[in-house]
Amino acid sequence: MWRFCFVLRCVLFIIMMMFGTVVMAFDKEEFVRDIEHAKLLALQGKADEAINYWRGKRNEYSGVGGQYEYQLGTLYLDNTTEYDKAILAYEDGLKISPPYPRLYIGMALAYINKHDYSEANFWADRAVQEYPNWWLGYHTKSQIAWNVGDYTQGVEMARESLRKEMNGAGFYVLAVSSWGLRDYETVAKSVEAAINLEPRFKSEPNIMILAAQSLAYLGREKDAYATLDVLQSSDQYISKKQLKPYYDQIEEIIRGYKD
Repeated sequence: MWRFCFVLRCVLFIIMMMFGTVVMAFDKEEFVRDIEHAKLLALQGKADEAINYWRGKRNEYSGVGGQYEYQLGTLYLDNTTEYDKAILAYEDGLKISPPYPRLYIGMALAYINKHDYSEANFWADRAVQEYPNWWLGYHTKSQIAWNVGDYTQGVEMARESLRKEMNGAGFYVLAVSSWGLRDYETVAKSVEAAINLEPRFKSEPNIMILAAQSLAYLGREKDAYATLDVLQSSDQYISKKQLKPYYDQIEEIIRGYKD
């Protein structure tokens, strides 16, 4: 009887291997160590070396949940303009069932960079449909809406993202879409909320400048200037001289507000 059970288990294992239902695990600590090394190389401006290093790990990590393929695609996406190679890597990951959820987001972001917003929205919709309680699908749809100038949709999707999870990234996209609607109160409050949740946003020029300008339009002159001061003190690479045009803009906005 035990021989029959052993043979049966062997047959089942072969069948599962044939249909791709067996997932061979890898050492997660080694995986994290290796991808962090690749990311460090990329941060040092060695994008080709980073990608080649990670591609060299293919035999160790590929085919397991799509995580290797996601990281490969993201190395291309974040460090090169070879968006088609990013898409090919993500597509390889999507062949594995069940797919790693972030592959949908990677596909959407790659198509945003290619200015193919219809295809980007297709993949963001997949994320929302298959993972309706996950904030990142709605966040990505907000990014797409902002890119095509649909700021109302951008705000709606940003708020839905925040209903799923409160984080700085959600308030970031809410701020930029609200700016498009000239909703300066929401811009200022969203940037403040983003900073309260994640202080790193104090050194993010895009939304800090929008916040300063919004505060100026609201007649809050001191707060507007203070926001630029915080940006300058939070980022060692930004000088007062570089920010002078924005100080001048605030002065002009305030002058118009008082007139």
